[in-house]
Amino acid sequence: MLSLSPEYREKATTFTTEVAKGAPVPRALLYNYGKSLTNVQNDLRLFIRSEYFVAAFFDYRLEKVAPPQAAPVSPLESGLMLADLQGAIGKTDEARQACEILARAHPQAWEIEAALAHLARREGQRKRESDHYRQAVKKGCIDPQLYFDLALMLDAESDKERIALLEKAVELRPDFREARFRLGTLLLNAGNHEQALRHLELVKRVDEKEASRFFGAMAYAQLKLGQDQQARASAERALKYARGPAEKQSAEQLLRYLDARARPPERREPPQEEKPQPAPAEATPQTAPQPEAKPAEPTLPTVKGTLLAVDCLGREARLIVLAGGKKLSFLIADPDSVVIKGGGRGVVEFSCGPQKPRPIVIEYQPDAAARGTLGLVRSLEFQ
Repeated sequence: MLSLSPEYREKATTFTTEVAKGAPVPRALLYNYGKSLTNVQNDLRLFIRSEYFVAAFFDYRLEKVAPPQAAPVSPLESGLMLADLQGAIGKTDEARQACEILARAHPQAWEIEAALAHLARREGQRKRESDHYRQAVKKGCIDPQLYFDLALMLDAESDKERIALLEKAVELRPDFREARFRLGTLLLNAGNHEQALRHLELVKRVDEKEASRFFGAMAYAQLKLGQDQQARASAERALKYARGPAEKQSAEQLLRYLDARARPPERREPPQEEKPQPAPAEATPQTAPQPEAKPAEPTLPTVKGTLLAVDCLGREARLIVLAGGKKLSFLIADPDSVVIKGGGRGVVEFSCGPQKPRPIVIEYQPDAAARGTLGLVRSLEFQ
């Protein structure tokens, strides 16, 4: 419509250029056409239902390309496509029956297990979904996305298995940046700093919303390997891309630690030499020199805010907290491992859904694989 409608054609290029540069669509529409988004949508409906056909000529020479090579579709491929279509339109029972018939004819086909996993996902059956994913892995799956999806489904107690799955995902697809980022984070949490840094350095591009956590993870790995100069550069980039108080605090804490480590130890002037005194009858043992105190390593970041809601995810839970005017989320993967300040360790019980606003302090471990949250909750303090 923008290119063909006489009413919109004149300013179509200006409008699309502004949107490409980041201008909000409603504002660009109002500025160029003097119309709200709702008005433009009504115009689009009228344009689509118009009784006349609008055409335009474009002076463009198409390159000659080789015709596509047609290949016969196997009964397995056609059967899976039919099952996928049935599942997409809500006929999950028919889709499952089709997969079961295919499984009897092709018992070792991992693609059938993947299709059954997708059906289970549509029905919200997480346990059945993960079971089919595992069967697909056993049958020799070669789809890197399946390994990645299964790794995201596992909880924090299965880090070894998550690492193995993500290693397989990046082996099958070396440019799988999301999998490599999460693999680097898990290896870092496991204390394997050298391998973690190797994987993080292979990530060539990262989304801006994850940039602070990415560079923070890289800085911590470099710090642990004694690469202080590189760690400082990464920490500064983490601070540059910080999107909230928690990410900013974590980056600043790394920089403070690097500053303390780079500061030379204070030199103490030796006492002035005194005249030698006669030795006492019994020599007093000399006190051994005390080593210089090392700066404390960065502690886990904390966030102080207001608890708004709890999303229940089976045994896991996601806390929604308002801090610094922004909503932040944190994952409780294992309630028994969460420390309640002033109350020791124990099971943390919450009612699901919106909460009565109450002040809370959360100490967490950054983890990019923690289901889209800032990280794993390590301690809670209600105020």
